[in-house]
Formats: sequence, C-alpha cells, structure tokens
Amino acid sequence: MIKKYMHYYINKSKRFQYISAGLVILVVASLGTILLIGSHAASPYASTTADSGTLSGGATKQTCTGASDGNCVVFDGTSGGSQQTNCFSSPGACGYPDPTSGSDIVGANTCEDAVTSLATIHSEYPDGTYVANGYLGIEGTNANNITLSNINLGNMTIEDEGNNLTLNNVCMNVTGGSQGDHAIQTTAGTTGLTVENSTISGTNDTTEALGAPIDDLGSGTVIKNNYFYNMGGGTGEHGASATIENNYMNVNALPLGDVVDGVQEYEHDEDIYCTDNTVTISHNVLLNNQNQTATIFCNTNNGTVDKPTTITGNTTVDSNVITGLSYPSPNTPAFNAETDMVVGEGISGLNIPYISSVPSGAYVGSIDSPTQIHIVDANGNPVNATATASGSTLVYGSACDNHLTITDNFLVGGGYVIYPCGNASTVGTSTMNIEDNRFGRCLSASCPDSHGYWPKGGYNGIDAYNFPGASETWSGNYWDDNLQAVSD
Repeated sequence: MIKKYMHYYINKSKRFQYISAGLVILVVASLGTILLIGSHAASPYASTTADSGTLSGGATKQTCTGASDGNCVVFDGTSGGSQQTNCFSSPGACGYPDPTSGSDIVGANTCEDAVTSLATIHSEYPDGTYVANGYLGIEGTNANNITLSNINLGNMTIEDEGNNLTLNNVCMNVTGGSQGDHAIQTTAGTTGLTVENSTISGTNDTTEALGAPIDDLGSGTVIKNNYFYNMGGGTGEHGASATIENNYMNVNALPLGDVVDGVQEYEHDEDIYCTDNTVTISHNVLLNNQNQTATIFCNTNNGTVDKPTTITGNTTVDSNVITGLSYPSPNTPAFNAETDMVVGEGISGLNIPYISSVPSGAYVGSIDSPTQIHIVDANGNPVNATATASGSTLVYGSACDNHLTITDNFLVGGGYVIYPCGNASTVGTSTMNIEDNRFGRCLSASCPDSHGYWPKGGYNGIDAYNFPGASETWSGNYWDDNLQAVSD
C-alpha cells in the first residue's frame, strides 16, 4: 500500500507535492497544539501550579514567598524547608529540628521522670564506673562500651575515660555557673562518644547556666538529635573528628566573665567549638543571642602558635605607641585601658604580665599591627603609658588546619555567625564546604525581633577568619526572610 502511494505521489506535479506537504504539516501542528493545551503543559495560557497536583514520594506543600499562588512543593521533608521563609520563630514548621513543634522533635522524653541515682548506675556497671561528689566517672577495667539510655540523670555530670560511651534519651539538668562547667567531659585519646536523643541544660540561663554541655577531647564523636539550652557555650570538640547532626542548640545565657548585678556573665559564646579538627555539622538549629563569638567557632591550634615570642625588660610608650605587645586578633574590640591595664597586673586580652604605669582615663585607640597599640584619652588625644613585660608569650596566627563540612543548618546570631579558622593567619591545609545554610537576621529597628538577633546575621556580620579560595566551597547559602543568597 505504501509503495503504491509513493509511486502515485512521485508522479504528480511539483505544485501538487508542495501543497500536500503543507497540508500535512498544518494538520500535525494543529493536533499538537490541541494536545499541549489539553494536557495543561506550560504555555502563555497555563494557570496550573505544581502544588495543585497529587503529591507523593515525600513531597510536601509549603507556604513560599514569591510563588504565583503563595505555595510551593518541597521534595524530601528533611531538606530543611529551603523554600519557606521566616522560620526563626518556629524552626520545626520548616522541617528543622525543634524541641517543641514540627515533625522533627529532638531531645529526651525522660526529663519528667524520677532521677536515677548514681548508685543505681554504678550497680549496673560496677567495674566500669565510680561515683563521687555528684558525678559519674567512666573508668576501670570495663569502662568501654557503656550505654546509658532512657533515664533522667538530673544534676549529674559525667567524666569519661573509656571508649564508646553512648547516651540515648538521657536528660541532664546540671547546675553550672562558670566557663569550665560541663555536663559531659571525655579525656584525650578516647573514641566513640555518642550522645543522641537527649536533653542537656543548665539549671537556669543566668547564675547557674552551663559553660558547655559537652567538652570532648576524643575522636569519632557523634552528637545527634539533641536539645541543648541554658548554656554560655555549646559542644566543645578538641579531638580529631566529630559529626554533629540534627540538634537544636541555644546559647541563651549571658556571656561568662564578670558578675553583673549578681549575674555571672559568659565570655566565650558559641554553639559549637572546635580546634584543629575534622567536623561535619549538618541540619542543626544553632542560636546565639550574644554579640560576640559565633554559632560555629573553629579555632586554630586552640588560638596560639607553637613558637613563643619572648619579651624582656621594659616596654615603654613613645609617642603614645606601646610596642612589643602580642594581641589576640586585629578584630578584637577596643577596651578601657584604665580599667583593663591595671598597675601591677597584666593587660586583659594582651599577653603582658605586668603593667607599671597607666594614665587616668586612657583607652586603646587603634591597632596598627599585632605589636603596636595606640593609647588615647576619651577625646582621642594621645597619652603616654608604661608597660613592663617579661617571660615568654604566645603570638597568635598560625596556618589553619580545620576540615569542615557545614551544610543545611539554620544559623542565627553571635558576633560573626561562623569562624571557620579562628586566629589563623593563612588558609594552611584547611578545607571548607559551607553549603545550603539558612541565616536569620533582625529586620526591625529594635533587635532582636521575630526574624533574628542582629541585622547582619551576627552582630558584626556573617563570617570572620575565613579564607575564600580553592579550598573552600561556599554555595547555596541564603537569608531566612527572603531566600536571597548570602555571600561570604
């Protein structure tokens, strides 16, 4: 049939062939247009939206600013709700971990239970634990592979010298009050600490707040699905490696330093501290209402270098410049020289052990370098001071060696939100993968507000001691209020 038709078609005139071909094209185009419109495919006339269809495979409909009908479809509810705005007031509504609401409730459900006694735990692990003065020691011939689960430890602290300690669904409400207070501490060389599905807090957010829920000097640590609050500092990772995932951490205590109106203040505030470490920080809510430090502060060599600089003899002021001083970082705020440079004592924040003379009303005016500091009066006029320094002191600023993966977190507050290489002078061997994180910021004239703590995310901005370049990936990070990109 086809062969017969082709013979018939070929023997016709050219004009007939052209007209026939044109008619075929017109018919096919008309049928295609009808099918396209009838299937609701995208066109100038389409009004169908993705969220009006049948959702499956974990996809969910959420409210999204900028969508044509105010809604959007989010695939995989564990992604942190990257298309939803204004999550600060209720992170759980956006798919983030939350202790009170949403589909990802974190923390322990044992805080209302009766407190388990130290004697009971010791009786279960008699050869791996000891008890003294309100704390549980993990040590002895059977100190490894101990698991504490589904209990309320109350005002109890843990000192761990064994490997593979696991806390699961454990509540700890510890009376703090100093920077060094902690709920759990591991010793150097330990491995395998796991804290999951647990709640750790200070007794309150003022005089009895925790310095740190966890002070970990081990490696292979896993911190997952927990709720930490009433703390001046968070998880401290001083060992070789750690994974911190799906936690809600709230640095809501005052900075610990001086006692102000009877309230102890904290001087170093971060949800997560690490130094010289390989750390994965993923899908956490990290809140810090303080105007200094960070949600994530990763230090370099714990803030110092290995080579000390020796300063001997008198260091005097010439034209109001003190020379020969070691200064922690050029970004540290100026301080009151009259109160911080006390005659007969050291300079707070400067590695100078003895001050011989300080004029009344003196202030640090500017810093030209780590070893030159200008002293001025309240009006900015140069004044003279004399400092005496002896012995050894450590100079800040070595090469960074942190290896960080920071992804899909909700980060709000601190001085800067992130310090990837605190106190480092160069990128060193460090690597940074900072992707798909949500940053909250205050939007009103009166901060904090329902969107965040500070207009810049952190009091000073997004990050400090960061070294953009070949070793860093910064991608997909965005503001909570409008989903616009955040640059480093």
